[in-house]
Amino acid sequence: MNTIQESTLVDNARANAVKQIKIAPTPEGKGFHIYVTLSWKDEELLLVNTKKQPRVWSSLDRLYSHIETKYNAVKYLTVFFKDTDVNERQVSSGEGKAPT
Repeated sequence: MNTIQESTLVDNARANAVKQIKIAPTPEGKGFHIYVTLSWKDEELLLVNTKKQPRVWSSLDRLYSHIETKYNAVKYLTVFFKDTDVNERQVSSGEGKAPT
């Protein structure tokens, strides 16, 4: 999977080039990662730190606060949770109502 660093993501958010931010649990289930899709690139990019390690947040509250502070120009945010039957359930927010 290709990656994106925070500074590049901030620049793209300011330029309104972020198509979507997706929040998903880590494979170990011990936190959350950010995946980004840019308007000029169709693939999903994993947010990494300067040491090229995936950024992990243990709390959705902190993660949402980080997104709102750093990338407030982003219009669409998607959150994925895993159900007990391993099917993914999606909750979207953005312009308009979230699906019920």
